[in-house]
Formats: sequence, structure tokens, C-alpha cells
Amino acid sequence: MKNVQPAAAANLARRRFAFGKDGDVARQTLAAAPFVAFAALLAARRAGGAFSLPLDVAAAAGYAAATLTVFAAVRAVGPVSRIARTTIVGALVAASVCLTLPGTNGAAIGLVWLPGLAATFAEVALARSRAAPPTKSRPRPAGITAETLRYVDAAGRDTLEGTWHIQFAPGQRIAVVPLSFCPPFERVPEIKVAAPGRSDIQIKATAVFAYAARFEVKLSAAASTALVVALRITAREGLASAARPERTAAAEERQT
Repeated sequence: MKNVQPAAAANLARRRFAFGKDGDVARQTLAAAPFVAFAALLAARRAGGAFSLPLDVAAAAGYAAATLTVFAAVRAVGPVSRIARTTIVGALVAASVCLTLPGTNGAAIGLVWLPGLAATFAEVALARSRAAPPTKSRPRPAGITAETLRYVDAAGRDTLEGTWHIQFAPGQRIAVVPLSFCPPFERVPEIKVAAPGRSDIQIKATAVFAYAARFEVKLSAAASTALVVALRITAREGLASAARPERTAAAEERQT
């Protein structure tokens, strides 16, 4: 049973890739067939010498209007797969080549190539929109106490960084900040703590483990009113910590 589900998922992915999310073979074929047949007819007539006079501006405008109308109608019917879209673009470009005869007026050339260029730009724009879908921003909730981000940096090191908002009550001077790392680091991380924009604060790491850390934040003077201090903390599993046993920062200071 475990092997059947991945196979079914892979088959569904192949169908969506080939024929569109809600498409089928018949509809995708019908979408591209008129353009392919038209381009093949023009190529055959051009090869047989049926075209002797270049299109004038009026005829080129009529061709562009009719082709763009059909293209818009096909795109409006339903989703078209990437293969069908590419086929349509190729057929329109081939038709433009067949209709561009020596001596064609410049304006007529622009009108003849308009459908092919429009289809190409539509294909590129659709591919980009699907590759990078727009992200919906969520409203920022009030009363945030911490924001963290866990990732692996360019050097392959497990990294945690974020901002902690520490509250001081009136008359309070020292606050203890406990941190927990879930999942824990494989080794004791290297930690950097700073309070951007504040010079009246001392920060001291009292304990650092692979699974948690603790800091002491001390104001130069007791807070006269309720105060919130933003701490920027970065914990990164460094190479130097590989051979260092877990120990508190206070023990390391006593040892030195």
C-alpha cells in the first residue's frame, strides 16, 4: 500500500504537468490544433509559391485581429497546459514567418508579428507568475514577545536568530531571559546578544547549553516606568564548539 500512493501521486503530477491542472488530452489538443493547422497550411502554400504579393496594412490588421481573437477565446475557455501554450506560440511564430514576404510594409510586418509576440509575452508572464506565486502578508499581531527564525546558513551551520522583547517593571533593574532550543543543537552553539540602539544595558550569558541558554540583562539604573527592551539574539552552531563540552558561561569565566 505504501508503494501505491507515491505511484499515484507521481502519475497525477505527470498529468498536471502535461495537460494542465484541470485539463485533459482532448481539450489540450483542440486548443493547439487550429493554430498548428493554420501554420502548416501557410507553410505549405508558401513552399508551393502561392504567395507572390506581400500583405498590405489592412490585410495584416485583419489577420492580427482574427488571430488574437481566437487566441483570447482559447485562453478564456479553460486552463491550457505548458506544452499546449508552447505549441500555440510556435505555430503563431511560424505563421508570421510565412506571411512576412520580401517587400512587406513595415507597419504590416508589425501587425503580422503582433499575435506571435503577444502569445510569447503571455506565455512568459504566466510562467513567471506560476513560478513565484504572490505571498499574502498576514497582519502583525499585537503584544509580540519573540520572533525567531531557524535555518541552515551558507556554511551549513544550524542557526537560530530572532528578537526577544524583555519587559521591565517600574523599579526593576535586572531581568533574566531563558531560551530553549527545540530541536536542540547538536553542539553547544555560539551565541551573540545585543540591544540595538541602547548603551545603558549590560548583557551577560549565565548558561549556554545545546538545548537552552540563559541571559542576565541589567540596566544602568532601575526603570522609572514600565520599559520594553528588544534583544537581538543569534545562536549558531560553530566549528569551535565541536570539541567544547556543555558548560555554563559562569563556569568558563571562573576557569579563566
